[in-house]
Amino acid sequence: MNHYAGASVSKETVMPQELTKPKTPKLVAKTRSRPVHVESVMEKEEKEAEEVESYQFKAKPFNRNIIVMGGLLGVPKVEMRSLTRAMSPALAADTKPKKTEEDHSML
Repeated sequence: MNHYAGASVSKETVMPQELTKPKTPKLVAKTRSRPVHVESVMEKEEKEAEEVESYQFKAKPFNRNIIVMGGLLGVPKVEMRSLTRAMSPALAADTKPKKTEEDHSML
């Protein structure tokens, strides 16, 4: 059987194929060290209880300017812009001289 299109191979040059030899992967899990002592549920709960007891809540002092400013402390004031006036576009038809009745009568 020819694997390459258009290539001519004679039967004499074809080598017999051999089976591949499997190799085991070199994993690191065998040599990895694990902790011998595993914490029980009671030990974990005791540890959490100690952390909760040692935690001290510290509130920052309240800034009175928040109430005075109406909640806008730190928000910059934006000046009001003037309102946009509606204007008709400057078209070429507006600049042409209008034809009068005299112009029509001359034609």
